[in-house]
Amino acid sequence: MGHVGYLPQVTARLDRQNPQPGGHLGSSFTWLDYSERDRKRSLDAIDSIAEHDTRDELGLGVIRDAFSELFFPGTTTLQTRARYFLIVPWMYLSLEGRRMPSARIDKERVWFEDSLVGSLLSSGESDGVIGKVAGARLQRKPSSIYWYGLGRWGIRRLNATQGQYQQSLDGYYRRRRQSRNAGDEVAEQTAPNWHAGLPELPAGWPDQASLTLRPIEGDYLAERLAVHAGDALLAYLATHGKPWQSTDFAWTHPQLAQFPSEARFQLEHARLFSTVMHGAALLYNLMLAELRHNDEWGTYYQGRLDAWAQSIEHTRDSLSSWDTPAFWRLVINAGARVSAPTQRFVSEWIRLVQRDDAAERIADDDRARRHVGDRECRLKGSQARLTNPRSLELWGGGSGTAALDFRWGVTQRMLLDIVSARDEAKGA
Repeated sequence: MGHVGYLPQVTARLDRQNPQPGGHLGSSFTWLDYSERDRKRSLDAIDSIAEHDTRDELGLGVIRDAFSELFFPGTTTLQTRARYFLIVPWMYLSLEGRRMPSARIDKERVWFEDSLVGSLLSSGESDGVIGKVAGARLQRKPSSIYWYGLGRWGIRRLNATQGQYQQSLDGYYRRRRQSRNAGDEVAEQTAPNWHAGLPELPAGWPDQASLTLRPIEGDYLAERLAVHAGDALLAYLATHGKPWQSTDFAWTHPQLAQFPSEARFQLEHARLFSTVMHGAALLYNLMLAELRHNDEWGTYYQGRLDAWAQSIEHTRDSLSSWDTPAFWRLVINAGARVSAPTQRFVSEWIRLVQRDDAAERIADDDRARRHVGDRECRLKGSQARLTNPRSLELWGGGSGTAALDFRWGVTQRMLLDIVSARDEAKGA
């Protein structure tokens, strides 16, 4: 396969000079004459993009999210740094302290969050600054991104949406005034919206903003997790973790052997699920590349499937003895509502891969191809890329190709913030 000396651009561009029949703008791929070194560099770029592509093309999100919340409650893929778990309540406490009316607080919040981006960048921060590219155009601000987690970690005490909280403030101020001369009943109604143990604002805040946690802040976040998510791997690593070099997955963490037995049991099921189902995602993309008659991408995904087959062989013993009924019990107990078609798709794929040397032949296995194709058609109907030429044309070369890590990538960064701050305190 392949056009030696040529390579496809990674993304489709709209060819506005050549609209397709029917008035639709068509996408075209430009082929450029490059050296082999540049060709490899571009394919490496495709690989980098694909590794971070976590779209749920085969409908595995319900299982993925169940494991993610089991391991790392209160986190989302949009979160970046742990200190935002303090920045957001500090902001709101400051606005509450000024008795900001409900009618104005949202405008003031947006102004503060937009200004914070500039303060962080001016202070030399770049890693994990939310809004550093979009600036004021950013649609989802940190307060929205972290709102659920603040409640889950026990930092936000009021059980309400962000909008409900902001609308409640006028009444909150009124009850606080009344409580000065009232009894316990009114005092109970004016319980603080935020945990009373929040660390004090750092000097120079917010003009001298930073995303680096102080030791007292790392201890505080670890304590909140121990209280509100004590059984989760997240809490264990926050309280017992030692600074480590970043790893691709939680099950490759250097302290794995010291993890609680339940966490290791859960991680093993998650590891096998991620490893096995990764092959289905890669096969899906190979099938798309073939339909696009794109030899470079076909070669690329065939290579990734070969590497995947090797990883399957390396875990063959664990895969052969995998207790899949226990896996499904774990998923259901974690709160996942898995539909019957999804369970059938996953179970059948596992059985396909468990066959001897099946992984090596998966690219040419008609049964495996039909299984993946039927799954996409069931999920997307007439918009399935494998059957709809227009949908296929819009495919950019990679869709849902990253192995599932269950939010480990973003959570690991926040955990290292917490662990590093706590380790600094121990060394002081």
